[in-house]
Amino acid sequence: MTDSRSAVAAALLGLATTGLAGLLPPMTGAPGDFAQRRAGAEVAAVHRIPVTNEGLYRIDYPALVAAGFTNPVGNALRMYCQTQEVALYVSSPGALSASDYVLFYGWGHDGYYTITNVYWLGEGGSGLRMGVADAAPLAGGTEVTATWKQVRFNRDILFGRNTRPTDTNFDHWAYGQINTSSLLQATVSTDGRAPEGMAQLDAILVGVTAAAADPDHRTRVRVNARVATTNFTYDADGRYFGSCIFSNSWLSNGLTTVDFIQIPSGVPDDRAVLEEFTVGYTRLLAATGGVLSFAGRPGTNNFTVTRLASNESAWALDVTAPAAPVLLTNMAVSDVAGGRTIRFGAVTAGSNLYYVCSTSAVRGVTGIERVMFRNLADTNRQADFIAVCPYEFRDGTYRLLEHRYLTGLKVAVAPVSDIYNEFSYGIKDADAVKQFIGYAFHHWRAPEPGYVLFVGDGSYDPKNNKGVVTNFDWVPVHLGPSAYDWSAQDSWFAAVNGNDFLADVGLGRLPVSGATDLTGIVAKIVAYDGLAATNSWRKKALLVADANDGINDFDADSDSVVDPHLLSNGFSRTKAYRDSMTAPQVLGSITNSINGKVLLVSYFGHGAPDYWSADQFFVNADVNGLNNSVWPLFLMLTCRNGMFDDAAKYTISESLLRRPNRGAIACAAASGLSVPAAANYFADGFTASLVNTQQQARVGDLMNAGFLNLWTVSPNQPELLFYSIIGDPAQVVNP
Repeated sequence: MTDSRSAVAAALLGLATTGLAGLLPPMTGAPGDFAQRRAGAEVAAVHRIPVTNEGLYRIDYPALVAAGFTNPVGNALRMYCQTQEVALYVSSPGALSASDYVLFYGWGHDGYYTITNVYWLGEGGSGLRMGVADAAPLAGGTEVTATWKQVRFNRDILFGRNTRPTDTNFDHWAYGQINTSSLLQATVSTDGRAPEGMAQLDAILVGVTAAAADPDHRTRVRVNARVATTNFTYDADGRYFGSCIFSNSWLSNGLTTVDFIQIPSGVPDDRAVLEEFTVGYTRLLAATGGVLSFAGRPGTNNFTVTRLASNESAWALDVTAPAAPVLLTNMAVSDVAGGRTIRFGAVTAGSNLYYVCSTSAVRGVTGIERVMFRNLADTNRQADFIAVCPYEFRDGTYRLLEHRYLTGLKVAVAPVSDIYNEFSYGIKDADAVKQFIGYAFHHWRAPEPGYVLFVGDGSYDPKNNKGVVTNFDWVPVHLGPSAYDWSAQDSWFAAVNGNDFLADVGLGRLPVSGATDLTGIVAKIVAYDGLAATNSWRKKALLVADANDGINDFDADSDSVVDPHLLSNGFSRTKAYRDSMTAPQVLGSITNSINGKVLLVSYFGHGAPDYWSADQFFVNADVNGLNNSVWPLFLMLTCRNGMFDDAAKYTISESLLRRPNRGAIACAAASGLSVPAAANYFADGFTASLVNTQQQARVGDLMNAGFLNLWTVSPNQPELLFYSIIGDPAQVVNP
């Protein structure tokens, strides 16, 4: 048992980073990185079965027929999960009849975007079947009635954008904050606790505050009100792995409460966060609800499992290789007070994993979805413009695709669920979307796509850990590091050619939560494209700048970066600079200029998701006061105006885009905390591309010109990834 306990901390670290390790291989921009990743392609499997919980699953014959299997033959049925064929148990090898069934062992997915795994069922050839092992009790075997059990507590409630922002091994989720004034409590199930033995708690903590004192943090841990340790000590914002051992008897035979508190150590307002913890303990081999999953022990052993359902058959599997479980047979069975008991023998070199369940605890498959594949990996495809959308938004998306086609682009639609099915084995993951874009770029017929549009909102909280009703994750978000925060990086999806941060396609997003918003935005896009190229407002711009804060001279930035390009190309410019106006005057100038029709609005200064400047001279509510009939392009050189991924913060860029018949046609904005110097280089390239002699027509090209200008001086600048288009990248602003 000592060896098992010592491995807990290492195992916990592995669990903590599972979701970050990635479902798909790394993408470094080489053509070979991007490939179709379809489970069961060998037999063209099209029947999709979602699985969230570990268990033995049963598919009955009527469910097979209802799903479209005609005259199914047992030997021909085959199942796949990700890259592996999954071994089945089939009640009959020949033609199946009404009483026949299929069994498989399934498990969930430990990912950032979903906990649902996907299994694919098909027909063809000879399928992989569960192995069978004689598990009759062994003479001279060690009798085992208890083993080491680990229970993981990893509820994600607290999201920290600014905690360790450059740490890519931390998903930035935690359970809660620990301070010196109140207990942070968590409850875990420790059912089946053995009366004797030792237990162990392993925790991952992250420091928040920092001070000159050493160490900065000291955490006390109690188990059911007994102090397990006061010696979890660590520094600054470090990630700390702590472990302590105590008596098994401290645990409840049911729910155990663990609490954390910071011990004052001379550091004012000492704060940390609890990322997760595990409790390892000696557990009796007693089933709960007719089910027991446990790790065995090396050697020659007889395992006795109690409290299974009385007078029912029991299934026992060795699931050490989960895709190829082995069915255990010839077990000794007896019925005693408290339920059925099984006893089986095994000779193993390691701690094999076992799953035991009563017949009534076998899980049913509630629905088998038959998928119609769109064959997005067809190398004969070609498109200039690709829309990635959920099926819920297909009407508005098709209206936009029709418009783009009629204005000269070859178009394609890629429903996001179909991308998952073809490029991530059916499992929801943002990497799948980049896989698809990279595949289309490298493997579809030339010329490669120039523009990709995401139709649908996305969330940093794809599993809705916070339980927000308005949290929508229609097209997923990729999150990544910057110097200051962990933020959405839509432009990461566009960097598919070469191992760099430079976008290779123009990519934008319409962050809509419903079809009504989409209908209004598409109507604006179509109407804008119908406006005359000779209109005088196409040579007008509004320049807005925040007050000089002693570090940043935003007037000077605006005058030296954007204004020269406008001036040399004959633009009429209105300047609303906070240094020379009151905040109400700035708002008045913004409103009057936009209502008076301009092509471009630029803003240099401080900001937040829903406002400009610490003075808040332009906020979300002011968008409703606009009465403009021409919708300008906004260049927002500030922080977080494009942070669309937070359902609790409705950004100013979203407000401008979604406002029906008013607001903006598109916004170039940052989702994270932007560095002014980087923003200036980006703005220089963007504006030059917009107005100079060899100007670019579409917003996606303007963005990529801005990125290129920044990339030439700072190729690893995070702004290359977190500046993005809130709008259509194929939007023509210079017809």
